[in-house]
Amino acid sequence: MLPSLPSSRLFVALLATLSVGSLLSHSAAAQESAQSPTTATLVRQPLSPEVLALHLRAKRAVPALPTAIDTADATAESINFNSAQGPGPGPLGPGPGCNLFPAIASVGANVPITYFGPPPSSVNNSLVGPVQLLNSGVVDSKKGTITIPLYQGTLAGSNETVWYILTDVSDPSVGNELGLNFSTKLQFAANAARTGNLDENGNIVFNAGTVDFSPKRNVVPGPAGAEFPPTSFTPGAIGDANYSPFVQLLNAGNVIYNAPMIAFNVDAKQINFLNGHVIIPKFTTRSSPPIRTR
Repeated sequence: MLPSLPSSRLFVALLATLSVGSLLSHSAAAQESAQSPTTATLVRQPLSPEVLALHLRAKRAVPALPTAIDTADATAESINFNSAQGPGPGPLGPGPGCNLFPAIASVGANVPITYFGPPPSSVNNSLVGPVQLLNSGVVDSKKGTITIPLYQGTLAGSNETVWYILTDVSDPSVGNELGLNFSTKLQFAANAARTGNLDENGNIVFNAGTVDFSPKRNVVPGPAGAEFPPTSFTPGAIGDANYSPFVQLLNAGNVIYNAPMIAFNVDAKQINFLNGHVIIPKFTTRSSPPIRTR
């Protein structure tokens, strides 16, 4: 039985549905090219310190990021020097498209991996090496998962619970502070975004938009050799007419977040998915608790 805590407290879950390939890039990609429009109407003004401080309430503590990508399989017997370093199970397994991480520096070399330091990109994202775009959590290179904060917001009016995550944001300052992926294109998503406001704890109060998670997704392929179109299919979770993963915060500089809802109007103990579940950390101060995984 989970203890009862106010809805403003932070809840954390293990998110394993994000593709690892989308979390890393081989170099820092510029989000604005030389051909990008530069008219005054497209340039966002920097957020004021007061507005930025409001966004900082949504910041949650994360474990220390690894200094290098560990591709070693500790349980495997070494056949030669490099075989002990990978490929490992899961995202580093054999087969086309499975090796999502770039090769480690010691591949093809006659020196151990311990000789090599962190890639230059760990110091400056514009330098050579892998770059983790979503820094609000830690990537498990063997399992291909990332542990990020799970937020407990509310729906205005009904005060129903909204469980959501944060992945992208339209403002670079907010992205840097919260460890989110900065997307310049999100500033154009206002027409497709629902609206909301940040409360005093950094959680979002959504003005509208719900998702029905009860339907079970099912796809029955056609006969062998003609699998598509499927014989039958049933969609899974369905959002209402007001739902969008994008939300524009009216009381925080109209910044737009990509905040997909992953559960609606349920208690923490009812959330259990992908071998992980919500863990309510015990803390007595207003500082953000550490992220836990199981």
